[in-house]
Amino acid sequence: MSLGENLADYKLRVGICVAEKPSKTQVSLLEDGFGYEKVAIDYGATEFPGFSVNCENDAAFHHVWADNYLVEVVDPKTHENLGEGERGELVVSSLQREAFPLIRYLSRDVTSISGFEKCGCGMSHPRVSADIDREDFMVKVRGVPVFPSHVEFVLSEFPMLTGNCQIIVDKRTPSHDLVLKVETIRPLSSDEERMLKTQIADQVKNRVGIAINDLAFVPKGTFEGKFQKTVTIN
Repeated sequence: MSLGENLADYKLRVGICVAEKPSKTQVSLLEDGFGYEKVAIDYGATEFPGFSVNCENDAAFHHVWADNYLVEVVDPKTHENLGEGERGELVVSSLQREAFPLIRYLSRDVTSISGFEKCGCGMSHPRVSADIDREDFMVKVRGVPVFPSHVEFVLSEFPMLTGNCQIIVDKRTPSHDLVLKVETIRPLSSDEERMLKTQIADQVKNRVGIAINDLAFVPKGTFEGKFQKTVTIN
């Protein structure tokens, strides 16, 4: 009997994921393989723990506890405030903490926020989009800012892939060649590799806006834990 079958016998109800955001494949594994009725994705940081809760009505948002934190979104370069729904760097100020207060703390997370209108779940706390990118992970490819999460979202739609990848930009070449390493769930046949290479390249070009120079498939487990999602060769 597999580990998933053992855990499924316990009738697990809610799985709460912290740290790295799970891919669609990982969420499906928790729900279908491990038997969780629901998978919630927590959001916060060492500097601002207990920051938010995943919305029960719409998992695309986190509700920020407004009595504990004030949130803003600013332009990452100018630090000028942006409006509701505009994507920028999340700024956090703590309202009740004494030992480690935060005053307009630049989180390095790129997201958007919306106000105090009542949500379908019944809460009126501000909402932070769960579509969160790390400014530290962003890499420019031929002048286009690319976040690994955007590529991972494309990959999550292919059932033969885990959704994990590594973006390598070789700036020694005149065209700044981009190599994408993609993790597979199982070994692929030559036909499957050819088909996937074409489909992935087309989707990344259309939805992310960059052309891939080379795509390499790597076995499951190559990218585990905290790994370097972007590599720049100068």
